[in-house]
Amino acid sequence: KNTVREARHYPLLAFLADKPKGKVLEIGCGSGANLWAIAREGFAAYGQDKSPTAIGLCKELLQLNMVQANLLVGDFHKLPYADDFFDIVVDIRSIQHTDAKKQVFEEVHRVLRSCGHFFSYHLSDGSSTEEIFEGQGIITLGEKEARELLSGFEVSTEHYSRIYTDGRVANYLAIMAKKL
Repeated sequence: KNTVREARHYPLLAFLADKPKGKVLEIGCGSGANLWAIAREGFAAYGQDKSPTAIGLCKELLQLNMVQANLLVGDFHKLPYADDFFDIVVDIRSIQHTDAKKQVFEEVHRVLRSCGHFFSYHLSDGSSTEEIFEGQGIITLGEKEARELLSGFEVSTEHYSRIYTDGRVANYLAIMAKKL
């Protein structure tokens, strides 16, 4: 399934809307901008980020919103969780900061239970805003490459665009995958 939509339509909550309320891991959760909403929606929320400062901010945001999550400082290249532990793993523009995506996707596959779901949101090829992100270590991901890297998953994608007032366009690829 391939559609084009504007980035204003927030794809993560739409993805989670029909999923059973199981254990959800957000890798690269940062300060909790998505994780608190995941917890608010009734999921058993887990967050992992390499930055202790970000995890501290995430704790504050969770407390402010009166929700809870299990948080760990760690690297998404080697997730510190048991095999088949999560029902859902999500990534919002975190994996785009590594050139070792295959390793991360293999870790996601490992920690997901059979028929578990994975959602990832990346800056994609063809964005006229790539120069904005230069020096930030962002590595875009195209649909073909995503499908190749996610062997062991049934994959669907959607394309989103954000148009800035100066005419620049940021293209995003939303990946929705189910572990086979």
